[in-house]
Amino acid sequence: MAIKKGDLVKVIELLGDDEFCGVELDKTYKVVFVSDAYFEIDTGKGDRIMFHYQVEKAKKKSKKDLRIEELENAIKQIQNILNK
Repeated sequence: MAIKKGDLVKVIELLGDDEFCGVELDKTYKVVFVSDAYFEIDTGKGDRIMFHYQVEKAKKKSKKDLRIEELENAIKQIQNILNK
């Protein structure tokens, strides 16, 4: 299954300064450009170049499921901050 423009992908590996560009591990992003060697994802802070081995194609989810997932991730981050 090839990744194409408009697909949702889940980040499984971060490289370099991905975190500083708004990319988070295990988060789902939309593909905005595809090339043979790389593609770009929409991070909300601009587009970020990613390589094929850094992501996996995500299963299609409804907007409601995506919002629930974002809320769950936010809760986990808050819990991590409070536990430190």
